Amino acid sequence: MDTNEQLISQREHSHGAFADNAAVAQGLKTVMRSSPHWNGLACEHREALELMATKIGRILAGNAMAEDHWRDMGGYAKLAELATRIDETRAAMPIGPLGALPPGTPAREVYSCSCGWSGYTPDRRPVSGELMCPTCRFRLAPHFQLPRKP
Repeated sequence: MDTNEQLISQREHSHGAFADNAAVAQGLKTVMRSSPHWNGLACEHREALELMATKIGRILAGNAMAEDHWRDMGGYAKLAELATRIDETRAAMPIGPLGALPPGTPAREVYSCSCGWSGYTPDRRPVSGELMCPTCRFRLAPHFQLPRKP
């Protein structure tokens, strides 16, 4: 038995059959990706959730008593928490409501959220597409730019 075959045999005890693990994990990921706010999540949050889905697949298809599964999920949750702190900093940056745009101002990106909130970025903010909705805290993506006034 070569090294890869030995590893596969060893992992099958803790992770279960690869096909079973994959079916559970991919089913969970499909459900997560179809949620209304999935695309609004930070990439760090999406990745943490996908890695947790992989671990859940291993738990349900393999050995639920393997401590590493649970420890790893806690680590992914901690990484997502740390990314949330970064997003809270982004959310604390000022965003003006759409109707408050003063006439004659330079171009700004306009943002909207599925919760109904709309706003624009102030001139001093770099256009990053990584702002948080002040109402529901989901990540916003720009959908158009207001024209520059001459």
